Amino acid sequence: MNPENIEGTGTLAKAFKEKYPEKSLWGWSGYKFEDYLSKQDQIKYFDVVVDGQFVNEKRNPKLEWKGSENQRVIDVQKSLKEQKVILYEK
Repeated sequence: MNPENIEGTGTLAKAFKEKYPEKSLWGWSGYKFEDYLSKQDQIKYFDVVVDGQFVNEKRNPKLEWKGSENQRVIDVQKSLKEQKVILYEK
């Protein structure tokens, strides 16, 4: 999710969740989640976001859902409720 595209991404996410409310919606972004907290109307439809740039030097193919050690897998709904980053747990 690029900050320049967040409005369009939010519109698409809203349409998806309205049609498939039982489905989990994930997003991947090279940007930090904290940058999106002010855009709650657009991100509130996501369940999980993987944030942070992929860094080849921190690459780890054994990680679930992310490619490098610096990335985070974030529970969006809990994070919005708490107004801080809450990591996703299976």
